[in-house]
Amino acid sequence: MKNMINEEIIQGRVFSCDLAEKVVKNEKSNDFGKNYINGKLNIAIDEDGLNVIPVDFIYVKPETAKGNPNRTYAALKQIMNGKTWETDGKDEALKVKVTASLGVNDFVSRNDNKIVSAKVNSGSFVNIISSLPSVESNERNKFTVDILITKTTRIEADPEKHIDKDYMKIHGAVFDFRKTLMPVDLIVRNENGIDSFESMDISNSNPVFLKVWGQINCETKEIVKEEESSWGENCVTTFTSSSKEWVVTGVSALPYEFGDEAVLTVEELTKLTQDREIHLAEVQKNHEEWVNKNNLNNIVPKSIDDVPEISVSAATEFKF
Repeated sequence: MKNMINEEIIQGRVFSCDLAEKVVKNEKSNDFGKNYINGKLNIAIDEDGLNVIPVDFIYVKPETAKGNPNRTYAALKQIMNGKTWETDGKDEALKVKVTASLGVNDFVSRNDNKIVSAKVNSGSFVNIISSLPSVESNERNKFTVDILITKTTRIEADPEKHIDKDYMKIHGAVFDFRKTLMPVDLIVRNENGIDSFESMDISNSNPVFLKVWGQINCETKEIVKEEESSWGENCVTTFTSSSKEWVVTGVSALPYEFGDEAVLTVEELTKLTQDREIHLAEVQKNHEEWVNKNNLNNIVPKSIDDVPEISVSAATEFKF
């Protein structure tokens, strides 16, 4: 299996942060009693504070694996005690450059008890910088990933839903540095790009493996809706709409050879798919144990042994 590409570069002003320094309380951990930083860093990549990208930092230690001081830990400490756009204004806010990856946070929805797989930006490194590239350069919010695409869906324009023009949703799997399979949806808005993907005849049984790149957008927009009156004043309603998209702006000229031992074989993908099913079963089991512990419902936790084994011969269609 190849080394999978999955990188994001996010540069902007610290809009706000919800970072905390904590202590490892698990006595079985090798890091028991040691400090770490956990939380979310929100970065405004535009000049109006309307495109704010959240980055998650799960477990940042003071030292690297080699025992050297961790620069990201030091930078996060400075950010925690520094100025933000939200509290001190745009001009006073710290400027940062973050290296991250596209990840997935799997959790069980309390509304319908089903698993939700939400895309997240998983932070790896942080640097405090003195200047930012121009917004027009598209260098503030870019991503590059290898994605095995199994489905494409054209979404048609719909003024009632505030969809100005057709776009495409591409569904597939990306991979982290551990080569964990993570299902994601990306967006294509370029008309030539939409036509190109439609011509590939992509399906669960005919996946296409590509390197793609584009822009991350987490925008807040004000939408004005006006309803005409037969007499008197029109009814004007204003509301705020938020969106989070990974928009593909380019793809490699040639796809990877899916099935090649140097790229990704059917056997390897089958194993990764099975591993994901086991992971999701564990997520469901942990949730149900938590529900029972807190007397919120009378649910018998499922066992991860209930996950069906997927044979290579049966894996002619990859669904994730």
